[in-house]
Amino acid sequence: MKYLKQLKKVEFGLGKIRETNRNPIEYRYDMENFFIHCFHLKDHLIMDKSIPGINKNVVEGFLNNNKYLRLCADLANRIKHLALTKYRENAQFGKSDIDVYQAHTMVKSILWCKFPSGFLLII
Repeated sequence: MKYLKQLKKVEFGLGKIRETNRNPIEYRYDMENFFIHCFHLKDHLIMDKSIPGINKNVVEGFLNNNKYLRLCADLANRIKHLALTKYRENAQFGKSDIDVYQAHTMVKSILWCKFPSGFLLII
């Protein structure tokens, strides 16, 4: 299953953004990379013919029916292309409009992004 290589990148990126006490610039780059790799997992799932029953319609349908994944798609495309010409979630935000926060508990580190719309994305 070829998509597993991309899934490892997503898991690695998630680990990076859960790390604490980081340089803010490096942290920002790691956040951007995470969203790009997360969104690109869709392409790897579509192209991996070893997964029975998975095709473009199934993957795109799943993505479009999940608000978090639609935001991930918009964020990844905004980072890659500077401007969006079409939106999945109509999330019209620029890089400077995203505030990233970390909270720590004894169990785990929680990361969330606050968007101008008031929506919180919690990881």
